[in-house]
Amino acid sequence: VLTRNGGGAEKRSNRYYSLKDHDDCEDTKIESRDEFPYASTMEGGTSQAAVRCVLIKEQEIQRLQLIELYKLVNKYEKFLVVPIDNDGEPSWVPSPVPQTKPINVPLPVIINLLERVAIEL
Repeated sequence: VLTRNGGGAEKRSNRYYSLKDHDDCEDTKIESRDEFPYASTMEGGTSQAAVRCVLIKEQEIQRLQLIELYKLVNKYEKFLVVPIDNDGEPSWVPSPVPQTKPINVPLPVIINLLERVAIEL
């Protein structure tokens, strides 16, 4: 469960603290550092953030997806992130790179996930 932050300065500060101890990507013309938890969340901005180099075009897709998500999630509101493995199944091992395309997760899988996770909203 992540909490959307207020954006602007909060997001910039989180991004700085998440990325400051990580080297730039090898080819900065096509790759950029990506962090999880997202800089746009209250949980982002720590030295423990997972950071990975991803294609800039991939990061642009993720940025647009977060813009769409944040049309539904108000500032300082919580939302659930379910990591999805390459096989399309939920995973309990977080990855700093979100799924690039929305996928349909069967209702029983969602119910199972929610039953295994205590969520305090």
